[in-house]
Amino acid sequence: MGCDIHMHIEVKHAGEWHHLACPAVTRHYAFFAHLARCGRCEDIDPVVENRGVPGDMSVVTRVDHEH
Repeated sequence: MGCDIHMHIEVKHAGEWHHLACPAVTRHYAFFAHLARCGRCEDIDPVVENRGVPGDMSVVTRVDHEH
């Protein structure tokens, strides 16, 4: 079984998040490990620890996340 990342890029303007892009990200386990510790690459430390999904994300990102 593989793992996928669904990336959303947002910008904050006037205190509100706006969806900018949703780039396609292919499976690359070392890259995933740097973003959020992947099971296959336990020897790689993530850039930051997982902080969860932000509550004030844009509507576009929220719809994709809930899907």
